Amino acid sequence: MKLLSALCFVLIPLSIGLGQSTPQVNGPVRDEATALKIAEARLVSVYGKKQIDSERPLHAELKGDVWTVLGTLNCPGGEGGMTIVCVGGVASAEVSAINGEILSVRHGK
Repeated sequence: MKLLSALCFVLIPLSIGLGQSTPQVNGPVRDEATALKIAEARLVSVYGKKQIDSERPLHAELKGDVWTVLGTLNCPGGEGGMTIVCVGGVASAEVSAINGEILSVRHGK
């Protein structure tokens, strides 16, 4: 019985933690999809649709209250259209999770 109780104290909190794959945000930008939509609109207006389309897929990561959205550096010429050595950069944007404001927009070289 003690072993069963001990297992419950370990397994229940562990299973609850594993079920929460999305970070909790107390603002309008609660998930990656929303952050991507907001950032993509600004990135396209600054760098153009053709440039941003060439950097798909875009992905976002939440740190604190800021979503960082980055493009993907796709380099032609290797196996499967990709190569290990690649020159260039990607578009990026920072989006406030609190109010959806664009905090910064840049593009690497």
